[in-house]
Amino acid sequence: MLGPLLWLSQATRRNRWRDLGPRARSGVVFGVVAAAIGLGLAGDSWLLASLVDGRDERVRSWTFWCMLTTALIFGYSSFEVLYRDPLWRRLATLPVSPRALFVAKVLRVYRRHIPLVLLPAISGSSLLMQSEYIAWCTAVVATGLVLLIGLAVSIFAHIWAGESLVDGANPLKAYLSQGYGPTEAAFLFYSPALALLATATVALGIEVGFIALYLNGTWLPLFGVVFGGVGLAVFCLRRASTIFVRWQHVIAPKFADVEVLPPWQEGAQSSRVFGQWLVAFLPGALAGVWTRLNTQYRRRYRVLLPMTGVLMVALAVFSGRSTTSIVDVWALAVAVGVLVFIPSFRACGPELGIGSTARALPIAARQNHVVLGMLALLEWTPLSIAVVIGGLAGGRLLEMGFAALMVLVAGAIVNGIAIPACVLLAPRVVRVSFAIRGVALCAVGVITSVL
Repeated sequence: MLGPLLWLSQATRRNRWRDLGPRARSGVVFGVVAAAIGLGLAGDSWLLASLVDGRDERVRSWTFWCMLTTALIFGYSSFEVLYRDPLWRRLATLPVSPRALFVAKVLRVYRRHIPLVLLPAISGSSLLMQSEYIAWCTAVVATGLVLLIGLAVSIFAHIWAGESLVDGANPLKAYLSQGYGPTEAAFLFYSPALALLATATVALGIEVGFIALYLNGTWLPLFGVVFGGVGLAVFCLRRASTIFVRWQHVIAPKFADVEVLPPWQEGAQSSRVFGQWLVAFLPGALAGVWTRLNTQYRRRYRVLLPMTGVLMVALAVFSGRSTTSIVDVWALAVAVGVLVFIPSFRACGPELGIGSTARALPIAARQNHVVLGMLALLEWTPLSIAVVIGGLAGGRLLEMGFAALMVLVAGAIVNGIAIPACVLLAPRVVRVSFAIRGVALCAVGVITSVL
């Protein structure tokens, strides 16, 4: 049965690409090419200083951030593939072998994330031009190891969190959910953040192994980390398979139930939603639009809050280092914002459909633009705060304060372009999302190379 499932997965992917239409496909290709150019320029700017003195701390830092960025991306996107892919929802109602379905899902997760290896390959192209082949290969191999091991850990984290749906609600889940969603799904809220934390630990171990190899010439730590990580990956996949085969018939319908909140459960949900305090400063009509958007957005994308906390810690540590320049901090913060924190792509997509709903209701386009801008401000402000905290800890408050201000300026420009485009094209925002992200990353690369 695995063969037909793989064929169906490939056919579905091919049909989705065709259904985008020629303009959307052009936008995707344009965005990918622009992002690749930006990555190459930003990597060249970051590695330029290290090419003079050889492989130093900047090269190792670049390798680690490539691994961490990869983990950040697949920590959440693997959850989407496992649970929210429409293909799996249709198959869940058919008499399909659970074990074959699990293997097909795992293969799809790995296949979708293999292109992430291009992150160090493209951003480190200047190393190839300077004949630094070992440093380039080290980054590619390290990222590949994080991808291999981290995806297995992420799959286990998501499947294990899905198993918690079988047990229903309990006091611990009630405490974790805080009323922001169905109590029985509390562990699912945090599984992407748990996957990111576990994968970041793996990335740190791999970096320590390579540092021991470079500084001491010993292979033992690296071999220990690699073989231990591969063993961990095998254990996670086997354990995830056991859970999936036993409970998939229960997990799938329960997850479908907790995804859409029934009206009769609305009163059980907490009225405390992040950002709802802004209602006090808004006029009546705009306050209603903001309440509707913010409540739907926070309940659908609950993982964004814990992910923001993890990213703030990483940015604070990065900006607090004395060897980090203000341009590097700005570039990393803006790149994170462009990749993760452009809320109009999610709000105007087919799941929330804010833009298409506004066309059917008496809501002025200006009101949608304002509330989407407020949502973007709430998501970009923590990035600036993290930069300021890092500057305060590192004794460079003035420099990092200016960098934080420029992060907000960049966020205003990117979201100022994305919001009207998404409202106009909703719910088909795929092409504009790729194009805007690609151009923004390309612009970041150009600026960092010039400065």
